[in-house]
Amino acid sequence: MNIVFLIDDNYAEQLAVTLASLLINSNGGVEFNIFVFNTGLSEKNITRLKNINCGKKYNIEFFSVDDSIFDDLPRVSHLKKLNYVRLLFPSLIKCNRCLYLDCDLLVFKDLEEFYNTNFEDNYAVVVRDRWANSFQLENQMKKFGINNYFNAGVMLLNLEKMREDNIEGKSFDYIKTNASEIMFLEQCVLNKVFADKVKFVDKTYNFQYKLKHSEEAFDDFYNKNAYPHILHFVGYEKPFGGFAHPFENKYFEVLKKTPYRILYINFKMRMWKKLFEKLKKRIVIILKCMI
Repeated sequence: MNIVFLIDDNYAEQLAVTLASLLINSNGGVEFNIFVFNTGLSEKNITRLKNINCGKKYNIEFFSVDDSIFDDLPRVSHLKKLNYVRLLFPSLIKCNRCLYLDCDLLVFKDLEEFYNTNFEDNYAVVVRDRWANSFQLENQMKKFGINNYFNAGVMLLNLEKMREDNIEGKSFDYIKTNASEIMFLEQCVLNKVFADKVKFVDKTYNFQYKLKHSEEAFDDFYNKNAYPHILHFVGYEKPFGGFAHPFENKYFEVLKKTPYRILYINFKMRMWKKLFEKLKKRIVIILKCMI
């Protein structure tokens, strides 16, 4: 199974958690080939990522990218220009199919069936963007002349067909002439150049969870007592970002099984400190009431 990630050195911990969750929840017998495109990883992080011991086989390769080659392309403040590497996968990865995964997600179930999905002459197997009916994305779809909009954080890619149809060249040609229309960098470009030649699957393979819409998300999925195959933390608030996040414990539960487990200890210490502060405040209130 060919799995592809994009990171910089600040996201090594998150990659370790995503990768560990993938390995832990995979069925036995599957061998993973992991491709990590990055803007420079420290030797310490490379060593740690090579030593995630979950009892599953995986080969991992690291490819350094000079993202300055994208300096002249459109930018969006909260998105990294490294994301444009996704447009280069057909020439960078010498296989016919791969699964691209963002690093802000957790895998809860085996992905082998999803990975072997029949492309049916499509460029990719994807999940609809949860906010595709928003005003912004509806406008994007009208401009692009497409009927739906997918989230590019999880994509099963038909690299063979993408090479045959020169999707890479078409992508950069589109950017040159339509820079003002690109709202979400390469995600918009891929939605345009794939031109509805994508196969949509159930949201369980890219369940997009945004903290400010958490009540809606729980009503929609988690109250059914089922976890998705992939839980994707979209938006600014992440379980590893210092926010009071409902999936913080799930994230650190996996983290402690990786070489970054010291960060789990730090997390527990913060939790105990918060609990102690709350208890101290209550004791002060009780004592004031007794005086």
